[in-house]
Amino acid sequence: MPPLVKYRGATLLLVVSIIMIIFGVMGVFGGLSSMATGMMSSFSFNLDENGIQYFRMIGALSILTGAVELVFGIFGIRFRNRGDKAGFVLVLGIIQIIVTVFATIYEMMLLPMGARVMEQINRMMEQEYGFTATDMNIEGLASNPVLIAVGFILPALFIVGALLNRMPPKQLYPK
Repeated sequence: MPPLVKYRGATLLLVVSIIMIIFGVMGVFGGLSSMATGMMSSFSFNLDENGIQYFRMIGALSILTGAVELVFGIFGIRFRNRGDKAGFVLVLGIIQIIVTVFATIYEMMLLPMGARVMEQINRMMEQEYGFTATDMNIEGLASNPVLIAVGFILPALFIVGALLNRMPPKQLYPK
């Protein structure tokens, strides 16, 4: 019977991958919700095509990044105890960081469009109901430093887990 081994990054990869799967599922459903919100808002608040397009773009971005995170999390769980797949998991972590950088930059570029959409919604609410929706945060996730940090910390920990798995495993009992 071969000795039982434990890869050094297996537990870290398991925990980070589970969190990534949860965030990935939330991202996909959040993106679908954003797209539906855009369609409903177009009727409720008389949004122009730019307003509808804003919700579509934010939704598509959320679906894309959520799907990537979900799939990479699944691979992380699947290959957490495989030292021969540590290089593959490392590449996935690097790709996740690149996707996060581009998604954050893209969302920041959409901030002015989001502000215009919020102005349209506020005007309509002021006319119809006598109050505005200024309490709503239309700036999105790109302006939240905690979410930005989490977006980079998870892939970084994923990479650390992959690097630990490249090290020789610990033997749980001798031969």
